[in-house]
Order: sequence, then structure tokens, then C-alpha cells
Amino acid sequence: MDWTVKLFDTSPGSLLGTVLGTALFYVAIVAVLRLTGKRSLSQIYAVDFAVAVAIGSVFASVMLLRDVSLWSGIAGIGTLALLQVLVSRLTSKGGTFSRIATAEPRLLLYDGRALPNAMRAEAVGSDVLEQAARGSGFTDTTQLLAVVLEADGSFSAIGPGDARPGPAFLTLLDRARHSDPDLIPKVFP
Repeated sequence: MDWTVKLFDTSPGSLLGTVLGTALFYVAIVAVLRLTGKRSLSQIYAVDFAVAVAIGSVFASVMLLRDVSLWSGIAGIGTLALLQVLVSRLTSKGGTFSRIATAEPRLLLYDGRALPNAMRAEAVGSDVLEQAARGSGFTDTTQLLAVVLEADGSFSAIGPGDARPGPAFLTLLDRARHSDPDLIPKVFP
């Protein structure tokens, strides 16, 4: 019996081939993720989520399908890793590609008042704003200067005593004026 054929046999009937192929492919995925950096595993943006789903699909195909070899799976994962690195580099430069590939933060609450149009557009309820307030040590949203829905889906609560907001926050205020003009003052205090 040729053990190399048995070890790398991906037919459904080969339990040993499935177990060993899966273990080797798992090692390959971990190695690729370590090589692509922390961003692959930290904050999940849409492009990161797409890669994670694709990796899962390739992984399942290699484990279970007879006609997908271990090397084909590794090539697929390698291609996804290269695409991830390329997208990361292009988005880090800003510009049009960055605006297309990544979401922008959105102001949901300002000066203790919810911005209903922004909340509706982002499908966020007032309970989520209250949770963001509690998570930052406030008992009520009226105690907050702002709540921001960040590009990665997390929430940032800014208290009135926090450092004076900089240009990035002023940009958020300017964008918020378009969705909820009656609730945002024209001049930042």
C-alpha cells in the first residue's frame, strides 16, 4: 500500500486522509493569517469578513470534497491572503478605493440627543446608545457629548469632559448636519 496516496487521499471514504488533510490545512491557514498581520483577526470590516467566509468555504471544500486537493486549497488561501494584503495596503492610502472598501464612522448622538435619521439609516435603536453609555461609565445618554458608530461596527461614547474633539470629530459633525440638520448646531462650541 502506498502511504502517500492514503495520507493525501481526499475521497469521502478516507477518514485518515480527511483528518490529516484537515490538520495540515489548518496549519497552513494559521501560518497565512500570522503572515498577513493582526488586521486579519482584529477589527472586522466588510472586506475582512468576506475573506473569513471565503477561507471557511475553501477549508470545508478541502476537507470534504474529493476533487479539491490540499494544494489547491493552499493556493486558494494564499490567493485570498494576497488579496487581503493588497486591499489593506490600498485602503491605508486613503482615497477613492478606501471609501469604497471600508465604511465611514457615523455620529448617532450629539449633545445628549439621539440623531433619529442617522440611527434609522444605520438600523440602531436607542437601547444600543444606552448600552454604549453604560459601557463608558455613564448612566444615561443625556450625559454624553456624542456616540459614534465606528467603521468596524463598534461604538465610541464621548463624554463632555473628554478632550476637545479634533478634526475627525468635526468631520462627523459636518456629515451629521446633512442627515439631522435641526439637531446639530452650525458652530461647534
